[in-house]
Amino acid sequence: MFYKSQFGSAQTDGATYSYIRSFLLIMIHMAWCVLMLLGIPNITSFSAGVFPMLQQFQSGGSKGTAFGIMFIINICLWGLAGVGCWVCLGLAVKAYRRGDALRRQNEDRMGGIQMNQA
Repeated sequence: MFYKSQFGSAQTDGATYSYIRSFLLIMIHMAWCVLMLLGIPNITSFSAGVFPMLQQFQSGGSKGTAFGIMFIINICLWGLAGVGCWVCLGLAVKAYRRGDALRRQNEDRMGGIQMNQA
């Protein structure tokens, strides 16, 4: 999971390696969401994505329609996971660019007290 990596990156005050690791894990998760969302026949034959959904609806009958509706639910769930991943990536990039500026501002405002001791 990339959440653990992202949490660790937030504790390093803008260390580059931990953020790069977090970015890579988030992008791997986004790629997995896209693969599951599409369900490309010979690559992800185990996924219930867009292409298998179209095949189910083309097969006709009540069984094909029922499975097609379940595939639509699966597509919505993977799409929601992908959007959440995109938001997490945006927040991580924003935190990386900001670096440790917020911590330093808080220390200046609090009179030099370390944030981990407050």
